[in-house]
Amino acid sequence: GASGFSSIEDFVMNAVVKEVASGFFTDGLPNDEYHKPEKGLSTSDIKRMDDPASIIWNRTAEQDTSKLSAVDFGTDFHLYFLESDSFHEKCQVLPVFNRRKPAEKQEELDMIADWKSKGIIPVTNEDFNKCKAMRESALAHPTIAAIMALGGIAERSYFWTDPKTGVECKCRPDLLVLDINDSNRPSFMPAHCTTLVFDVKTIAQIGRIQNQIEELQYFVQDAFYTRGIEQVTGSKVFFCFGFVSTSLSLGRYPVKVVALSDTAKFDGRRLIDEKLAEYSALSAGDKSSWQTIVEMDRPYWATKDEDLL
Repeated sequence: GASGFSSIEDFVMNAVVKEVASGFFTDGLPNDEYHKPEKGLSTSDIKRMDDPASIIWNRTAEQDTSKLSAVDFGTDFHLYFLESDSFHEKCQVLPVFNRRKPAEKQEELDMIADWKSKGIIPVTNEDFNKCKAMRESALAHPTIAAIMALGGIAERSYFWTDPKTGVECKCRPDLLVLDINDSNRPSFMPAHCTTLVFDVKTIAQIGRIQNQIEELQYFVQDAFYTRGIEQVTGSKVFFCFGFVSTSLSLGRYPVKVVALSDTAKFDGRRLIDEKLAEYSALSAGDKSSWQTIVEMDRPYWATKDEDLL
């Protein structure tokens, strides 16, 4: 098709795929299907281009799922916040067990194993109560309340071909509001933008937002999602992040809504162009081109005084 993907018809079962000249999108794509590497390059892959071997590692290394509780909580909160109906379909809240008693601790482990075998996602009572409190805290923020009132589309998957390199790309925005016009445009959204993308982030300390934007390269995510959605939809995107703290402050979970500066967005676009070109060159070579080694010096703090000697 025009998108460059070999067979869009076979792309996903039981989901409506909408193809346009510059790519395509689909709703209802299962998480494990979306994450398959043959579906295209994601933001996570671009972030790993500093060590391309880690892209292959991420796609093939087995996960120890017993140690994913922090990741699971973030996933559970996303689902509960953005798609509460879907949360109640997929998840079930565990009863309260006294884990100090070996028999009750074992009963909980057995119940978790049983539910997982039936395709039910087990959520502890503590985590569920925390999800509820964090959601209520987020919705008390007037900007988030305004965004959620627009009634957006959660977890739509976009796929496109980068015009410069031919690399197949993908993104899945948390929440997307299309066809915004003068009658429903929020006051904080620029007049020339017609699509709103809202990405929800959990963070341990609300005061570390700027550090997390840099460390986890959210400026790359902003630029990549904006580029892909604009290419597929032909609209102008306004992108913002909603940060919800997982730590209490005076009995509440702090919230902040952030839009990145034009400079940060420019840096993201420049890095994407650079990394897509690198990925294209590696993909054109043989398998040995992915066998990268990271060269590392001693840390700055260990050597900063040595020049004085």
